Amino acid sequence: MTAKFRTNYKAALATALGACLVSSPAFAGDDFADAEVAYSIVTISGGELTNGAREGYSGAYYSFNRDFSRDGFIGRIYGSVGRYDFEYDAGGQNGTVDGDYWSGDVMFGYQWVRNGLDFSVLLGGDYQDREAVLVDPVDPINSGRYKDDEFGFKVLAEVESNGNGNSPIYFNLGGSYSTAFDTYYALGRLGYSFDHLTIGPEAWALGDDSGDAQRLGGFAMLDFDLGTTASTITVSGGYQFAEDGYAGEFGEEGGYVTVEFSMALGEHRSVPLK
Repeated sequence: MTAKFRTNYKAALATALGACLVSSPAFAGDDFADAEVAYSIVTISGGELTNGAREGYSGAYYSFNRDFSRDGFIGRIYGSVGRYDFEYDAGGQNGTVDGDYWSGDVMFGYQWVRNGLDFSVLLGGDYQDREAVLVDPVDPINSGRYKDDEFGFKVLAEVESNGNGNSPIYFNLGGSYSTAFDTYYALGRLGYSFDHLTIGPEAWALGDDSGDAQRLGGFAMLDFDLGTTASTITVSGGYQFAEDGYAGEFGEEGGYVTVEFSMALGEHRSVPLK
């Protein structure tokens, strides 16, 4: 899940429970004339809705050099919670499954800024907790409550255009994999920017040991600035494909909708003498 921030065609990388705090030096009066905005924190929150499933998430990225427009080490904290339900019919028996889950990760990595692109790789730990109720009206013995949790190793990589290449073409490709329940996702977007509005197609691949899904749709991304804060609202939607009609925690085959709000928090920095 990604977001683009662009203020004076400067970008901050985003994708990510919680909040990070950083002290910011104050500048006043004429100092602003010789200052530029540097973004050190990016927060992200949103949700998605599919046929039979819904999820919400929140998180934050932090640049240890306090400037996402430069190469440097970055960290992230992220969490999500969701619910799903579906009816099943297997071997002549049918019933319902009602489940919920939550997950969280803490990751660290590095970001490279090159030729109008931001490229980042993060590694860390992931924890997932699941609980489901299975109701089989024909065979009560097979009914019951199931609970499972697992720690895992997680890797995430992303490349995204940052607006500094003076091109209206927007590009984003990212994904992650966790050994906890073999959870993975990949998202690709290609868009065209009309000043602060970017639109285009998108494609997803996501799944875990409960099922796999693929999505095809489109997205619209709106950037706007409020002082030293750069925000992005992204809305997307389309159709989700799933083997045998359902993909476990990711819902059933049918339409999907996502909404995401991202915010880059900046501070004025004096421009070094050249």
